[in-house]
Amino acid sequence: MIISIFSPKGGVGKTTIALALSKTASKKLKTCTIEFDFSPGDFVSILDLDRKKNILEAVNGNIDWAVQRPLKQNFDVIVGGYPDAYEMIKPDKLRKMMEELNSRYELVIVDIQPAFVEGCIDIFDMSKDILFIVEDDVSVSSRAVGNIDWARANGFIDLSKVKMIVNKLKTKELKYVNITELKLPVIYRIPYIKNLGSFENPKMLKHAENILNVLYPNIFHEEKRGFLFFRKKQAEQIPAELSNTGEIPEEAELSPAVGNVPVTVFTEENHEPETAEEVKKGQERILEGRGELYHMKVYVNTGYKELDDIFKTKFETADSLAGCDAAIISYISNKDYIRSLISAGKKIILLAGDSDYSLVETAKEIGIKDIYRSPIDPGEIIDSLINAEGGRDMFEEEKAELERESAVPEQNQPEVFEISQKQESESEIDAILNEIKNILARNKEIYERRISMQEEIIRQKEEEIKELQKTIEEYKEKEEKRKKVLMELQNLLQ
Repeated sequence: MIISIFSPKGGVGKTTIALALSKTASKKLKTCTIEFDFSPGDFVSILDLDRKKNILEAVNGNIDWAVQRPLKQNFDVIVGGYPDAYEMIKPDKLRKMMEELNSRYELVIVDIQPAFVEGCIDIFDMSKDILFIVEDDVSVSSRAVGNIDWARANGFIDLSKVKMIVNKLKTKELKYVNITELKLPVIYRIPYIKNLGSFENPKMLKHAENILNVLYPNIFHEEKRGFLFFRKKQAEQIPAELSNTGEIPEEAELSPAVGNVPVTVFTEENHEPETAEEVKKGQERILEGRGELYHMKVYVNTGYKELDDIFKTKFETADSLAGCDAAIISYISNKDYIRSLISAGKKIILLAGDSDYSLVETAKEIGIKDIYRSPIDPGEIIDSLINAEGGRDMFEEEKAELERESAVPEQNQPEVFEISQKQESESEIDAILNEIKNILARNKEIYERRISMQEEIIRQKEEEIKELQKTIEEYKEKEEKRKKVLMELQNLLQ
């Protein structure tokens, strides 16, 4: 399957979107991304690749040599060439290369330079879909639609393949896209992302995932194993850190509506879907025996109404994070704000799905320790909050009472008190030492992985050097033979 990504104007985020789609798609499909750009393109600088191994080499039959794998990525790349390289690419060879790559890979993404050239027309013809990247700007939109209209009139493009993606959107309503009679479907809108950095920005990767879900739901859409007991998602979820300001984040407001997505329910024992009756019984079991309301203000925003209701029946609820003692959330959009809440002593609990890797990494980065991965037991979270608050536990209270009754007054047993203090101190030291050991083990694993990657790169470079040395030796031999022939000719002429 081939996807073309095109825009008649530079700077609209075409390459960023192409690489984000490649990284996301490579989790499911064997993916190769081609830079059909002779300006030259940006793949070499962004991905730290070799410019000599470019599309011209691939077109001339050296595909294995031209294909490169960027460091820490799971997709292959063929970089573009210099302006003169385009003129040396024959249309029949280009089509043959595309057919070969299409047979090797499950997905081929082509990032096409912002200009109509002969080769891109063949790529459009072979593509399943053409993603047209625009901004909601009068100059960009008019140029984009004008180019598409010209290509359609000349038979260079099949409009049924063209799908528009509006990038860097700063308003809710589109003003300038499709300003002419030529109407093209806008399948996705990407809001303006501050401090984007690179294509690996978590927000951009999330948008890339959404785009793939819209384009090819049979391939990329997954029913999340999700949270226990919940089948109906709330119509709208406001990020926890913004709920007390009344603001709605760009992503929540501008992303396309997905609707109520069914969430498959699993039990801890056999991970088989539960029936509606079993779900209801499970909720009743959790609420049974928990009739008391603990005096602890908890902000709840999980994105699932039934889950929110379970927590709200056990704790006093807070309207915002600013006024809560603890929070249960499933979304982070302001890392600094959450970090400040943790520093202020508030307990933050994050609920994450199986595939929310970037969310979990962000949570760990800002210091969230209580992270629950799907499937989730609400009872476990409730117990965690009660224990953190010092909530009443009858078994623990009875145990403590017995200990108080049987205990000898403290002043009569100074030695026991000193031993107890010493044991507590030793246990704290052991805990610190264990934490240090864990940190060192993790760092060792990271460094070993990095060293392994560097060794692999060195090995590849050594092989390239050997090949170059071999080529040099062959050239020297040819040069010696040429000199010998010249000398013989000179002798014959004399």
